[in-house]
Amino acid sequence: MIERLQQLMTLDANMNTIDVESRFEQIAKMLFSCFAIQKGNIIYLFKEIEFYFYNKNNRDIITHPRESKPLCWYVNDFGGIDLNFASNIKRESRANSKGKNVEKYVLDDSAYFGGILIRQLISEDGSAILSGPIACAELFRCHDVLLEHDNGMVGYIREPRINLLTSKQTVEGKVDYILEEYYEVSERKCLYSDFSRFVDRRYRYVRCDTLMHDKDTNLVYFSPWLKDNKEGHPEFYKRLKVCLMKWKLSPKN
Repeated sequence: MIERLQQLMTLDANMNTIDVESRFEQIAKMLFSCFAIQKGNIIYLFKEIEFYFYNKNNRDIITHPRESKPLCWYVNDFGGIDLNFASNIKRESRANSKGKNVEKYVLDDSAYFGGILIRQLISEDGSAILSGPIACAELFRCHDVLLEHDNGMVGYIREPRINLLTSKQTVEGKVDYILEEYYEVSERKCLYSDFSRFVDRRYRYVRCDTLMHDKDTNLVYFSPWLKDNKEGHPEFYKRLKVCLMKWKLSPKN
């Protein structure tokens, strides 16, 4: 099972957004249902996770640059903990305007990097919840073990990621701040647009401890696999979508 997870976590420079999002779905399902974190005698299950990945075809610029093998842990700039995808980006030392050598990343078409931010963990018996990236990171200060663990049937929902922009930040200001980690990027305006395109993507997966009854929701979600040409039923999806549109409903997947 761990080998399969490692394969799924090995994304590359050429994957398109559809394939990247398909990987997110497969990995989330596997982490929720088949893996846990052991700390001493306590087993913690994944409760809330967020996905981040950048390459030339999936320019989610909010993603922190890093170099890593898949399944390595990474403490990000804000003190949270990530489970890394395979990541590769050049880092060079160049002289700045004052003649001082400064190391920065090079954001070119060969770069690909990202990981899964751990937002919440819950103990197996449900008695303890580690809430927030910093609280989750504290768990890894001494010793951590990712282990295979049969968690049974698990439900989860997808939501947009949170805290990508503060109330006082503009998209342009946020992206300009991010790009300080890189040498001069020529496509700055395009990255503003890319940020806006990705900011509301539902890349946050939240474990449902109890199944939600129909009466408690007005949303129906369909798996993105339903329209997949290889594993799904795209013709059925098209017919279903037409029916929903006639009833003035919009499918979410």
